[in-house]
Amino acid sequence: MTYRLYYWPGIQGRGEFIRLALEAAGADYVDVAREPESQGGGARALMAAMDNSAATFPPFAPPFLVDVEVVVSQVANILAYLGPRLGLAPADEAVGCSPLACN
Repeated sequence: MTYRLYYWPGIQGRGEFIRLALEAAGADYVDVAREPESQGGGARALMAAMDNSAATFPPFAPPFLVDVEVVVSQVANILAYLGPRLGLAPADEAVGCSPLACN
């Protein structure tokens, strides 16, 4: 499975946190912002993904991640989605306690 990461070309910003997580996990992904337009990347690809009228819930703004038919927006949501899948976070978390009180 290949993830597709979308963020503004030339402005890594929040997309960089996601890219670093994908790199740390050795995940198979396409950095759409860095792909040449001739290969389906760049700003045109970003705008086309956001203007997709066939999507039930198209992303409002980058960064967003596409995983086959799942689209996840916002850095925190994307990292929460990727963490357990890439082995970067526990699959289950303790519920109802703070990090200091879960010992």
